[in-house]
Amino acid sequence: MRQSLDDLDARIRALENGNPDLTRPLPNAAATNPPDKQAGSSLFLLRRNWSEIQPGTSEDRVDAVLGKPERVMRINGDLVWYYVYPGLGRGSVFFDGQGKVSSVQSPHLGWSW
Repeated sequence: MRQSLDDLDARIRALENGNPDLTRPLPNAAATNPPDKQAGSSLFLLRRNWSEIQPGTSEDRVDAVLGKPERVMRINGDLVWYYVYPGLGRGSVFFDGQGKVSSVQSPHLGWSW
């Protein structure tokens, strides 16, 4: 139940901010993808982006690939970036003291590489 409430809250925030997209669009995504295929392409890009985040990846690279996190926190002293995708789930990226990814928990996106 808590997850459902969190997902609804995130969805409302995204709509209020005028950004219901699941990922940052590519500069020419609308030009290269017909409208009926854009949603599937966004999910594909989200899967691909999360698969790129591996232990050792820098904070700057995570920001470039996944964008700004929904929430930033510390758990037992470790930096954690928390991402929410309405209707899909949540993911988190844990960093070590040198600003490199130590572990990743990607959202469940149906399948992975």
